[in-house]
Amino acid sequence: MNFPQAIFLAILQGITEWLPISSSGHLLIAQKLLNIDAPVSFDAALHFGTLLSVLAYMRKELCEIACAIVKPDLKSENGRLGVYVIIATIPAAAAGLLLKKHIEYLFTSLSAVAAGLLFTGLLLFISRKHIKSEKVTGRKSLIVGLMQAVAITPGVSRSGSTISTALILGIERKSAAKFSFLLSVPVILGATVLQAKDLFNSNLDITMVGASIIVSAAVGYASIRLLWKTILEEKFHLFAFYCWAAGLALVLLQIL
Repeated sequence: MNFPQAIFLAILQGITEWLPISSSGHLLIAQKLLNIDAPVSFDAALHFGTLLSVLAYMRKELCEIACAIVKPDLKSENGRLGVYVIIATIPAAAAGLLLKKHIEYLFTSLSAVAAGLLFTGLLLFISRKHIKSEKVTGRKSLIVGLMQAVAITPGVSRSGSTISTALILGIERKSAAKFSFLLSVPVILGATVLQAKDLFNSNLDITMVGASIIVSAAVGYASIRLLWKTILEEKFHLFAFYCWAAGLALVLLQIL
């Protein structure tokens, strides 16, 4: 993998991490079709870049939640939200640790990506009519967390699946998006820590990796702003058509 290829993957990661179209799926597609040899640890580095973008975007909310947990003030709104984030993180953490080998195999399969994109499109489309104003609860956070665990599969969008599930459960749009953003922090951070050793032991140029992280963070921040706009304008479900088109294109590619 050369420098231009690394930057291209960083831009792709920044765009697709927050839009509900699966960053892991698009990275795999690009690497397969363009014959880019990038280790899984580099993908984790790109995800760390988009983690920086959500930390910047949600800095106020994250600080308030952290303060409520440290005090502790678990009866406050921020305190409860922090507990719900912890509850929702458990399924993904368990799946990542227990099914690591199976997940790594899926990250070599374009067929898995195609299935994941089609599934994501279905979730997005179903969520279009579920416009309510309920809050996050412990039960709902666990259900959203289970869907986040499913989103470890390449092709299944993490933001798409968690926000869609939250909407289907009746959670208000802004709260659904906010909860999804918060959920991304421990999951991406955990994946980064697990892959850090492999990244340091790789032969990748440190300057290239650093530049890629910065690019993915910058593009990711813009992507978050775009996603937030589509949610507020009730256009979130329209990404379903892209997911279906991309998924069907991959199916045809496998057949031909």
